[in-house]
Amino acid sequence: SSSNRQGYDSRTENFTSNSSSSSSSSVAEQVEPTAGPLSGAWRLLWTTEASVHSLVQGQLLGIGVRDIQQSIDLTERRVTNSIAFALLGLQLQASGPLTVVNSTRIQYSFDRLLLKLLGLQLGLPLLIKGGGWTDCVVLRQDVRVMENSRRDTLVLQRLQQ
Repeated sequence: SSSNRQGYDSRTENFTSNSSSSSSSSVAEQVEPTAGPLSGAWRLLWTTEASVHSLVQGQLLGIGVRDIQQSIDLTERRVTNSIAFALLGLQLQASGPLTVVNSTRIQYSFDRLLLKLLGLQLGLPLLIKGGGWTDCVVLRQDVRVMENSRRDTLVLQRLQQ
């Protein structure tokens, strides 16, 4: 069968479309997971996630996105997703507790939403309880490929501490 997947590449701010004639099995089924630490700060390089595409194109807020990051803290057992917009230091952060399911999967549910603007922080109500799981398909020292509970693929690069 043929699959067509689109993605956002943060390095070029371009969307890509990849067509292939491979089987319809997921990325997680095609690549052997590798060992390594998940903890750390990660920058999103590429994704097939439609909600990220909408944000990057400015369709949701009318503002461009400067950077998207994820922080995984296995000591505190928390995950934080951050979106930095290209306006007045505007940043949106969703965070919540995580559970390590096995060596490749974490499960999480967001319990906190913060809006940062001009150095001020404002806690926002969570109108929709978000969460899910991510499987780490490939984990190297500085690159992580994951598949989430919505079957999207994400490629992240470790940030220097």
